Amino acid sequence: MRARELEHRCQHVLRAQGSGLRALGGALYLNPQELRFLGERNLHLPLRDITAVRVVRQAWWHPRRNVQVETRQGSSVYFLVNRQEEVAQRIADAVREAGGQAERD
Repeated sequence: MRARELEHRCQHVLRAQGSGLRALGGALYLNPQELRFLGERNLHLPLRDITAVRVVRQAWWHPRRNVQVETRQGSSVYFLVNRQEEVAQRIADAVREAGGQAERD
């Protein structure tokens, strides 16, 4: 399966100022130009703006790991998905296919 074929149900975890973490249900899509999260809030990240993709624990008390995507603008977005390593690798591969460079830890 190629990186651009990713379609995954997930929780998009946002860091809200002053209120901790908030999870939004939705679906994560990857196409040749962008990573999209469609749900309660929509998010569109051009692949060339993604600089790093990691699998991290959101907090010491949180048992699950998240896929963290960092952008050229300095923001980080977290996605709570199953098969985190596979999803992170597909995103990083898609960034490279789009001509970008994403650090992959």
